[in-house]
Amino acid sequence: MKKKEINNILKLLYGGNHVIEGIEKSSQCFNNEVYFINLKNPSKKIVIKFIKSKINENNIKKEYNLLKLFQEKNIDLNFPEIIYYDFSKKLISESFIVMDRIEGKTLNEIYDDLPNKKEIYFQLGKIIGAINSITYDYYGYLNEDLTLKENYKYLDWKDEQIKKINKYLDAIKNEEYITSEFNEKNKKILNLSKKILDDELSPCLCHGDLSFSNVIINDNKINALIDYEFTYSGAPIYDLFKSIKNFKKLYNYRENLIEGYCKFKKVPKNWENLMWIYHWMERLNWLYDLDNMYWDELNIEETKKRKELILVGTLNKINEIYDILFKIK
Repeated sequence: MKKKEINNILKLLYGGNHVIEGIEKSSQCFNNEVYFINLKNPSKKIVIKFIKSKINENNIKKEYNLLKLFQEKNIDLNFPEIIYYDFSKKLISESFIVMDRIEGKTLNEIYDDLPNKKEIYFQLGKIIGAINSITYDYYGYLNEDLTLKENYKYLDWKDEQIKKINKYLDAIKNEEYITSEFNEKNKKILNLSKKILDDELSPCLCHGDLSFSNVIINDNKINALIDYEFTYSGAPIYDLFKSIKNFKKLYNYRENLIEGYCKFKKVPKNWENLMWIYHWMERLNWLYDLDNMYWDELNIEETKKRKELILVGTLNKINEIYDILFKIK
């Protein structure tokens, strides 16, 4: 708990007259250290985010510039107001940013209790469609001023994805759990993807982290989509459906999501096939990364068991995707 650092920041902002009612450390943030502060004097709820790295620092600057861009484009996303930020490390030894706290709970926290999931997905689709309405000439990573990084921009989305797929397949093809039949299925999906990926949409601004922990719900409505640190110029259908963790939930309400999305931006006719190709790619990525996965809270034996579960689940899912794409009943 960074009580000393928090008090120093609050003293700077409120002249030492602040009264803290409560401090809570977020358990859902992995890239930075985040605290929710309830103040009695002044009566205010704020968030203080301590920045862990130079990369995250640049991402926060990018987030700040996005706020200004959304305002210029009249895109109302209820973006949390940035109260203050300091990257000088003079007041405290870390960079930090102070923002207003958006009222509500994350979609992760209250998902099972939501009575109106169809409406929530429709709203989420509209929000993402509004973000994607900001277009670029190239795909790639963004500088903090939202221009494209010269060394990380490209025109051919399909070519970049095929390179990634081939990297994954080459890395896993000789693993003991890979059968010749499984390799053949992946080759067939790869050949199909070379056709389907041509239909992805042109480059546009993408959120980059559509985790349900970044969707804030209040009174059974989306109050905000937060954390734009990982925005990039990308392919919108990929950004919509790449999440493995939330894929089943997204899939169940995909029609509502797309309906809301189309209020701002059209989708290709074969968007569902694109969705399955991207889900296949992310599953291959899991196999590719499996040896390097670890969890701080697990011991060696627990980690081994979790990896075994991930392996079995991923292999089964890829077989299921094959059956769906090739209409095998």
